[in-house]
Amino acid sequence: MKVLIFLMSMSVGFNCLAKDENLISQKRVASHIKGKWVSISCELRPRENRGTGGSVESFWLKREFFFDGKDGFKGIIRGFADPLCEQPVQDFEFEGNLIWRGPHPVAKEAQSVDYELSKEFAIIPRSQAAVDQMNSLPPGACGDKKYALNERQSILKKQCILFNIKAGEAVKDHDLVYLYGFNNLLFMGAKHVNGQGFYTEDLRPKGGLQIPLVKAK
Repeated sequence: MKVLIFLMSMSVGFNCLAKDENLISQKRVASHIKGKWVSISCELRPRENRGTGGSVESFWLKREFFFDGKDGFKGIIRGFADPLCEQPVQDFEFEGNLIWRGPHPVAKEAQSVDYELSKEFAIIPRSQAAVDQMNSLPPGACGDKKYALNERQSILKKQCILFNIKAGEAVKDHDLVYLYGFNNLLFMGAKHVNGQGFYTEDLRPKGGLQIPLVKAK
């Protein structure tokens, strides 16, 4: 009986120790991630084009993220039509909160996080082609007014079929973050080859990493 009690107490102790280590790791990542992070160069990723029945297309982009060290973040994804990112197509601006979900097995001290776009999500067409594409959607399919060149339209908690968003719903991206050596390289999860976004927990990346972001000076 004493042996059983001892083993049970050891098990509880190890579980508490593991939880403490996970919390320390999360706090360490949250502390070091603070600041502005930007793309090294033009990036290529697959994207699911819901406007054409879910076909996969190439998407050239540059990313900017800012983390405030208190679970808040802002981001800009700038889309381009060419592999040198010289021909702007469309920008996406977003702001919200990070929800920490615990360790991710992709690498030591990697963390599963949800990006909850609770404060802003906006689209800014930077080309006439983007304007025409957005305005070809049925009324109310992505925002509540017509799009215009270089004019920002918020779609926060509005229906948008391009991102599988329902009216009243805050977008949530189920992703991961990994700081290599806690230096100036920030990795997020590799995108799915079929272009699907990280819309649900099941679609959170299981392995693989994107091209890293570097910390801006």
